[in-house]
Amino acid sequence: PYYFPLFEQQLEQYDLPLEFKYLAIVESALNPKARSHSGATGLWQFMYPTGKQYGLEVTSYVDERQDPLKSTIAACEYFVKLYDIFGDWNLVLAAYNGGPGNLQKWQKNINYLEDPLFFMESIPSRETRWFIEKVLTKYWLYKNKVEKKSNSLRMLANGENPIY
Repeated sequence: PYYFPLFEQQLEQYDLPLEFKYLAIVESALNPKARSHSGATGLWQFMYPTGKQYGLEVTSYVDERQDPLKSTIAACEYFVKLYDIFGDWNLVLAAYNGGPGNLQKWQKNINYLEDPLFFMESIPSRETRWFIEKVLTKYWLYKNKVEKKSNSLRMLANGENPIY
């Protein structure tokens, strides 16, 4: 997808997992003008206060939450801060969606045990559980289907059964 090189460059610069690029697919379907019912805007779906906190200008004339580069830099800085607080990438995903304050409240009930599926099921917020499931699903789909070169048409032309 079009924005992946930008995401990868910034994620690499901040020494963040490149898999976080899939988060933007879930958040905005890679639409920089996307706006949620709660007012979150842009590729990374920043709320107004979070965008301002990470240096994004939001006025009646300009909304830098919709700027692909500036919002990606802000998202990377936010990921770094969340990792500094929680020290775990799965918890960063949960905090990004559910908010760091909520995650701190939930942590006493979250059974992590190094198992991502068990971790997801123990999160009290259904929305955050679904968010993490969607991010992991997008990661799996893109990694295993979209980013690999497909030989299925060639295989069919040769009378072979493609492996999916």
